[in-house]
Amino acid sequence: MTEIDDMKEDVIMNEAAICVAATAEKLAVAN
Repeated sequence: MTEIDDMKEDVIMNEAAICVAATAEKLAVAN
């Protein structure tokens, strides 16, 4: 695995984490 692949994976993980956090926030506001 190259460094570029590593960086891509980190970005994907970060985007997923941000998505989950935003969804949780929306649910919290809705309730």
